[in-house]
Amino acid sequence: MSFERIGGEEIWKGHIGTVKVEKFRHDDGGVVQREVVEHPGAVVMLPFDGERIWLVRQPREAVGEDALLELPAGKLNGGEPLDTAKRELREEIGKSAATWQHLTSFYASPGFTNEKIHGPFEGEFVNKNIKFDAVKAAMRPYADCGACNINEMVGAYLVNTAKYVEPTYQLWKDGGLKDGDPRGVSFVTARISDGAAELRDLITDAWNASGKATVGYPAVSAADVEAGKAGDAYELLYGNH
Repeated sequence: MSFERIGGEEIWKGHIGTVKVEKFRHDDGGVVQREVVEHPGAVVMLPFDGERIWLVRQPREAVGEDALLELPAGKLNGGEPLDTAKRELREEIGKSAATWQHLTSFYASPGFTNEKIHGPFEGEFVNKNIKFDAVKAAMRPYADCGACNINEMVGAYLVNTAKYVEPTYQLWKDGGLKDGDPRGVSFVTARISDGAAELRDLITDAWNASGKATVGYPAVSAADVEAGKAGDAYELLYGNH
């Protein structure tokens, strides 16, 4: 779906950005209004010294955190991303880097702001080198969760993936995430296929479990609703109005 901006106005301006109310017309003729926070953009760094990743604790009043653990980052203020990154790294953790590699840029929260963050990540490598068919072929077969607890299943997966953090950045340090490097292609294909298989299993298990759930009052099984054995689904959920 495409759209065009048809108007807007600035309603507030502060030190970190500007708030505007913008109107857009979509190709189906519908007109929508959006509150947009315009931001100059930011940089985020992932400083890796060969042994550890350096983080910084910051007081973040907006979320009620006295010392929120974060990657070093900073607002662009009109400067170049690399110059800003070098400055912020010195200011926030007192370090400098011998080499720098820009790997991706992303929008922080495109639902309401145009803030774009520039930071190291292997996204460009994935787009250029990882093939859908290769990931699909590497995915393990579906594993039925059975009576397991979904929260425990997710927790176990996250614990398992944590052991790949250090190898990922070691691979990056060794140049394995450069375009076309077979070490990176093999490693990243395996990691994506594992994550895709886990997500597939979670969705499948959730769908299977939903058939055993009940809706409405008095309670009716979701399987009976799906099969058309329980009358009107809307009335079951919201009553007869």
